[in-house]
Amino acid sequence: MHNLPFDYRKAVQAINYFARANGGVITKLDVLKLIFFSDRYHLRKYGRPITNDQYWAMQFGPVASAVKEMAELDSLCGTERHYAERVFQKATPEYHLQSISPVDEDVFSDSDLEALAYVWTNFGSKRMNLVNITHKYPEWKKHEAALAGGMSRVRT
Repeated sequence: MHNLPFDYRKAVQAINYFARANGGVITKLDVLKLIFFSDRYHLRKYGRPITNDQYWAMQFGPVASAVKEMAELDSLCGTERHYAERVFQKATPEYHLQSISPVDEDVFSDSDLEALAYVWTNFGSKRMNLVNITHKYPEWKKHEAALAGGMSRVRT
């Protein structure tokens, strides 16, 4: 496991990156899956995730817990909320996020941007069912029985 702190700026800008790539608006579910794929890609190729978040296996696949809070905006306070609200907002219909600011690519390393672009090209732009895809990955699959048995989430 990694011991680096969660990077809320990278999380917010990753949400923004995928919203912008998707025409300015994206569902919360899709962005959470795309960030999972990005963190996974980067971890496997470069030895660290992008956001440094903690993941939980949940009904709809692996979920980065702090990224989920960032996307929901409600449970944030202080600096993180102020930063996020300058970059994206909740949109209609419900559970959609809308970019309101250009992506600040300076928060990312070159390899972070490589991972985001790879994931958008191979998953985001293809209009695939991202939940079904994440259910095939071991990060979720190994917890499938516990989730089916009634647990709402399991730490990956």
